[in-house]
Amino acid sequence: MDRERIAFNNLAKELKTAYLERGELVDQVLACLVSGKHIFLLGPPGTAKSSLLKAVCNSMEDSRYFSWLLTRYTTPEELFGPPSIEGLKNDRFERVTKGKLPEADLAFIDEIWKASSSIINTLLTIMNEREFYNNGGGKPMQCPLKFLAAASNEMPADDELQAMYDRFLVRTVVQPVVSESATRALLTQDDPQKMIKEKITAKILKKAMDTASKVNVLDDTVDTVIKIRKTLKADEGIVASDRRWKEIFSFLKAVAWLSGDDEVIPEHLSATVDCLWEQPDQRNTVASVVGKISSPAVAEARELLDAAKDEAKKALEAANNSDAGNNPEMLSQLGKANSRLDKSVKQVQALYNKTKSKASMEKIKAISEELSGLCNEVKETARKTLKI
Repeated sequence: MDRERIAFNNLAKELKTAYLERGELVDQVLACLVSGKHIFLLGPPGTAKSSLLKAVCNSMEDSRYFSWLLTRYTTPEELFGPPSIEGLKNDRFERVTKGKLPEADLAFIDEIWKASSSIINTLLTIMNEREFYNNGGGKPMQCPLKFLAAASNEMPADDELQAMYDRFLVRTVVQPVVSESATRALLTQDDPQKMIKEKITAKILKKAMDTASKVNVLDDTVDTVIKIRKTLKADEGIVASDRRWKEIFSFLKAVAWLSGDDEVIPEHLSATVDCLWEQPDQRNTVASVVGKISSPAVAEARELLDAAKDEAKKALEAANNSDAGNNPEMLSQLGKANSRLDKSVKQVQALYNKTKSKASMEKIKAISEELSGLCNEVKETARKTLKI
């Protein structure tokens, strides 16, 4: 494996250790960075949105980083620089852009939807064309911006903000941690930003971006994208802009490269779910359509896991709510659940063995581990019930 991919893999591992239950988000952010696309994080306050994005940007060495929290009173000067006194003396309006967004390689804008009209128009040009007009309408200056991340606890409310909303290829929802282990770590561990030691130099980042951009996209993948697009529109009434469908391929190349794959295959399309919904309540529908069409093995593994959870829940509740040791029916239920769970484990393993994508293999592996945990729980309950 080349050193660029090793460096990004190391960074991903550190981020996933520091930010528990944020594995998918970490993968999305790094894929956006490597593909030069922008990402928007939607979620309630206190869900580590800002912390994770800052941790990623701070891990990039030799790169100029700009960060700002917007309010209703934020002025263009705060983002783009104050007027040049020397320019005003010569009847020219120019901004001093040093240390501001027009000269940044990486940027993070918090509470993005509080941007005023005067900020939105300039920001759109920087995000899309990577240009900043600083000389009264003459030739624009080229901006080195590779990646802009934004966060908010709300969706854009005004039509005026929709154009900027569409500039974020990935739009993901961040929820509070759920599991007990993640909650415990959250309460006891140090500042997660201090846990990130890996550094990505500007040279490594550039090489990663160049290499990822050359990853081949299989014809089968293009055909699958067309099928997903058609199905979402015809069956669900969900329509993404033509620009988004085009930009998805750059993002997918980065996803494949980061996963250790040399080609973009249909299974990689599972990473595009958060590129295709417009409103958060559409996400589950998009995920279902994309999963069944692009990653049937992962979708089938998840269905097996869901069925196994229901089976295990019923058996365990029955055992806990009755004297199963003296109840042949309950013992039979535990036995049947155990047998079905064992069968599901074998089915998921078979799906893993025939999967080509490393990313899909990781997802199926995680499902397999969770399924094995359920099996062990049912077996242990049966053992205790029978007093073996």
